[in-house]
Amino acid sequence: MSAQVYVNTRTATFPGGEALAGVTVSLHQLDGTLLTTDVTDANGNVYLGDRAATTYEIRITAPNPSKITAGNRQQVVVIDSVDPLVFDVLVDVSALSPATDSRYCRCSGVFADAYGRAEAGVVIRFQESCLPNLLYDSVVGRSSGVLPAGATIVTDEDGFASVDLIRGATYLVTVAQYENTSWEVLVPTASAASLPDVIFPTIQRAEYRVGGALVLPVSSPSQSISAGGTSELAVTIVMLSGLELDNWTDLVTFTSSDETVVAVSMASDGESLLLTGVAAGVATVAVAVTEPDEDGYGVDSYPVQAIVGSISVTVTP
Repeated sequence: MSAQVYVNTRTATFPGGEALAGVTVSLHQLDGTLLTTDVTDANGNVYLGDRAATTYEIRITAPNPSKITAGNRQQVVVIDSVDPLVFDVLVDVSALSPATDSRYCRCSGVFADAYGRAEAGVVIRFQESCLPNLLYDSVVGRSSGVLPAGATIVTDEDGFASVDLIRGATYLVTVAQYENTSWEVLVPTASAASLPDVIFPTIQRAEYRVGGALVLPVSSPSQSISAGGTSELAVTIVMLSGLELDNWTDLVTFTSSDETVVAVSMASDGESLLLTGVAAGVATVAVAVTEPDEDGYGVDSYPVQAIVGSISVTVTP
């Protein structure tokens, strides 16, 4: 009374189009309970397990600025079958070109409701964040009030919107659906970025440098130190938008899986992570998001995305 369930992601109806790898697909009960989550392989396929016959919900997160044709949340009906059930998800991978002006980052993306339906007509306002400023021109003897520049965009019928923002600038953002609420965001120093990731800042990973050199691989860094020795790592927090932040002390916390092997503390400069070898063995130094604060870092995401960057530490005698 079950069937093996697969999802296939493509740019057009099978067998046409191209397979799309790297799409996160999660399977949920209709009450929202998460059953499993995984990422599509090079053939655009992901296996969601052997499932009982009933109706489920799949939630899809594609690489930005791709669009899920039928919405990010879709219901699928599993029937009893000896053959695998394959559910096709169509993805529009069309993307905007980067901003032509090197000073700007082209931010684009899709906005939807909790059921994956496109949200058209959403008004999003950006205003440069700066202190009140008065400019006096001594030549003409006249004062001018300097006002922050802004931009207003509205999502189209597909929930899509795009705006060019100054790279590295801070903006005050207001979104019509969040009445009487505004917050500050930073724009990455890149030619293009995901607009939702810029507006809702979410931590993706931690990167480490020793003596200025990046610790590789980034996805699963490792360190080897001797008992009684130390290793000092400069930490950079990378957001989903591509923004890089060096000031991490209020954003993430680090814990050792075995403090009898490795102790974790703040370095004397107050900006680096210090690992101290206690005794021979292997331990993992895990990184986790601190509780969300007024800066907004720690936004909920579905499916839940764990921070990449836990360090495997080997302590030698």
